[in-house]
Formats: sequence, structure tokens, C-alpha cells
Amino acid sequence: MVDAFCATWKLVDSENFDDYMKALGVGFATRQVGNVTKPTVIISQEGDKVVIRTQSTFKNTEISFKLGEEFDETTADDRTCKSTVTMDGDKLLHVQKWDGKETKFVREIKDGKMVMNLTFEDIHADSFPARFGGIHFVNQPWYIHALYTVIRPFLKDKTRKRIFMHGNNLNSLHQLIHPEILPSELGGMMPPYDMGTWARTLLDHAYDEETDYCPESYTLSVQDLERDLEKNLSPKTMKRSQSVVEPGVLKRPDKVKSEEDNMQPLLSLD
Repeated sequence: MVDAFCATWKLVDSENFDDYMKALGVGFATRQVGNVTKPTVIISQEGDKVVIRTQSTFKNTEISFKLGEEFDETTADDRTCKSTVTMDGDKLLHVQKWDGKETKFVREIKDGKMVMNLTFEDIHADSFPARFGGIHFVNQPWYIHALYTVIRPFLKDKTRKRIFMHGNNLNSLHQLIHPEILPSELGGMMPPYDMGTWARTLLDHAYDEETDYCPESYTLSVQDLERDLEKNLSPKTMKRSQSVVEPGVLKRPDKVKSEEDNMQPLLSLD
């Protein structure tokens, strides 16, 4: 039954995780990092042991265990625990015990996604890791394709099959991702994509929407940025709120650009 969990999972959402960490006694600074970190969880079975590797920009951890047998575990927040992992029906139950305390993780597969419920005392938190079906490059510049050509032989076959280079051919993208869920700038039926949504989610109150901002004044095309780098100059001054750009073609008003110059590389994950 553990085979269903053996895959690479990427955290896409969580609920009440800050309260859960606070109840565990995790410090303020570490909680802030934990709230914005989107770790990758790799679960595999190696012989008679299950291995769970958690990778993130904050910290990497790895545990190896036999189902039903207690083992020593050092958590990402440096708790030293006696842990046990068992199968409860189609759920993977992970129990950590330390200093007379106990917390539980319940992992289960729902609609192709791994949902994890964390419980400590009366605090509950949920996380929703999901595995990527594919990585799609659209309007990518030539050097992205050249770089991929170099690293492709070193990738696993399963990974190669999940990477797609579409260039400016939106038809090939629509064959794999239905236009109903794509933004309008990718030929889809959804509203234009607003990158500020992520900024507001990650930065919360630190994101100042009142900051003076004019999209046409502070956006640079890829060609402009490359020219600045070639001249060993720093890119033109940009404000922090530049993460919110006008959806669609990026351009500067002081220079007329051809359609090819305005084409921007985009990355879509399904």
C-alpha cells in the first residue's frame, strides 16, 4: 500500500500551519520561513525500508524506517523524536514523540494529490503536496533550449517526458493543457495572469499596494536586460512592486518594438 505514496510531491497549499508551528514552540523567525517555504517531498521504498526526503531552500531532511518500528528522528525545527510510521488502511500514519509530547501526521491520496493532516494537542493543520504532470516552456529564448539540450542526457527518462518546449506554438500547449484553465495571454479563457497574487500571498502585509507604480515605466524586455548585462551595467532601477506587471506583452513606451521583441518567455506548470 505504501507504493501509492512513492513519488515526488511539491507543496502547493497549507492551512493553519503557523498556529501548528507556534504550538510546537517554533520561534517567530523560523515560522516566517516555514510559512513561505514550499518543500519538495520525495517518498521511495528501498528494500524493506521507506525513505522520506524533504528538500527546501530552508533545510533538507531525510528519514529511513521500517513500517511499524520505532526510529530516531531529528525534525527540521531540531526536535529529537522517537517516531513510528504505520499504514492505517490507505493512510500513512506518522507519530512523533518527544519530552512527553506527541504529534501526528496523516498522509493520504485524494484525487491524485497527497493531503497531509498534522495534529498537535487541539491544533490541526493541512498541507497539499502535489506532483507535477509537466513543465511547459512558452516563448522561451534560444539559450533555454540550448541549456536543456546540454542537460537532457543527464535527466531521468520520466523527467524528460515531463518537460515540453513549445516556443511560440500555443497549439502544442493547448493539446496538453486545456485553454479553459490557461490565462488569456497563453490563448486561454481565464483572465490575464496577475503575478501580484503571489506577492500578496507570500509577503502579506509587507507587500505595499500603495507604492507608486507604473507598469509601462518599470518593465524591461528580455532583449533590454540582455543588452544591459552585456554592457556590464546593472539593470535599470526597479521598484519592489515590479512583481505586479501588466499581463500580456511587456514593453517600454519610449521605444517601438516589433512583435518578436515583445515576446516574453513564460513558464507554465500543470
